[in-house]
Amino acid sequence: MNLEDHLIERYRQIIANRYDYDKLTARKPLPEGITKETVEEIRDYFLNSIYPEPAKRHELDAAFAQLQSYVHQPAKVWGILGNLTGAIFRFGTMLPAALKTGIVSMEAFSSAKNFEQTMKKAAIASEYTLPLTDEQFMDCLRNLPREKLDSFALDVGRLFRSMANTQLLSKTIEIMKDVIVKMESKPKLYSTDEIAGINMGLNIMKKGLALFSKYPEKTKDRMVDYIVEHERLFIDEIYFKHRDV
Repeated sequence: MNLEDHLIERYRQIIANRYDYDKLTARKPLPEGITKETVEEIRDYFLNSIYPEPAKRHELDAAFAQLQSYVHQPAKVWGILGNLTGAIFRFGTMLPAALKTGIVSMEAFSSAKNFEQTMKKAAIASEYTLPLTDEQFMDCLRNLPREKLDSFALDVGRLFRSMANTQLLSKTIEIMKDVIVKMESKPKLYSTDEIAGINMGLNIMKKGLALFSKYPEKTKDRMVDYIVEHERLFIDEIYFKHRDV
C-alpha cells in the first residue's frame, strides 16, 4: 500500500471511530429522533459514498474529474439537456437548484482530495514510514491549515444538507437519469468514462435519498446539524488537544 492509500485508510478508521454509536452516546445523548440505526447509516454513507476505500476512492476521483469539465463548460450540459427553455419546461424552475446539488458533491470531493495531498506532503517532509503511528497521523492532520479542514467540514455539511432536501434530490436524480439516457444515445459524442462519471454521481445521490427519505423533516434537520457539529468538534480536537484514533 502506498502512502496516499494508507492516509485514506487511516482517515476512514477515524470516521468509523467517530461515528461509533456507543462512543457517541457515552459523550452525550443524541438529538431526538436519531437512533443507533441512524448513526450507523450516517457512518456507512460516509465510508461508502463520501470517503470510500482507496480503490473506490480513485474511481470517484477520476469520475469527478470528468464531471468538472461540465461545470466549466455549460454548453456541454445544455447539449445534453437541450435548450434552457425546454429544460425548465420539463424539469420546472427547480432545475438550477437541482444542478447545484451535483456541484456540491464535487466540491466535497475536491476538498477531500486537497487535504489528502497536504497530509501526504507533511508525511514526506517528516520522513514518516509506513505504517504511520496514531501520533504521526495526527501530526499530519495538524500540519493542515485550519481553513482546509474547516472548508472540508463546510462542504460535507452542504452535501448532507443537499441530500436531506429529498424533494430537490429526487428532481436532481430525475435530471441525472435523463442526462445518462441522452449521453448513451450519442456514443460518438460522449465517452464511456464520461457516462461512468455521471453514473457514479447518480449512485451517490440515490444512496443519499435512501438515507434521508425515511425520516420526517425535523429529524433530517437534526441529522445534518448533528453531523456538522460533530465534524467541527473533531477539528477543534485536532488543533487543541491530542486524540485517540
